[in-house]
Amino acid sequence: MQTIHFEDNGQDFLAWDIDQDGTVVDCRPLQGWVWRGKKVLEYAVGQCPLVEIEGMGQQRMIHAVVRIEQINPFYCPKRHTYGACDVQGRLFMVTIFDSHQCAAALEVPGVQKTIIAAIKRRQRALAKENRELR
Repeated sequence: MQTIHFEDNGQDFLAWDIDQDGTVVDCRPLQGWVWRGKKVLEYAVGQCPLVEIEGMGQQRMIHAVVRIEQINPFYCPKRHTYGACDVQGRLFMVTIFDSHQCAAALEVPGVQKTIIAAIKRRQRALAKENRELR
């Protein structure tokens, strides 16, 4: 998951959290009710994102992206406003990660060895599931 930060032109939103499918899952500081669930088709630093808006089709935003950052996958805005920090909490989170989240979790600084082992097991299980689906 990524956070895209917008230039501040006085609008009510400055950041969107976007999942790996391009869906806005959180919006800050305001207008979450407007933007959650919208599909972001393309975005890059210095460009205005292209968004799919129901009933209006594809629309180009008027606010450019100024920064894109990876979100710690142990933080889950869909479920709660805090993240899993202890081993037990992280072990649970790994059981519901997809392959993108597993890859991002391996990049989190200071992840415990037990968690790294669990992530690698999850990656193998996901790869096996993908092979069986084909």
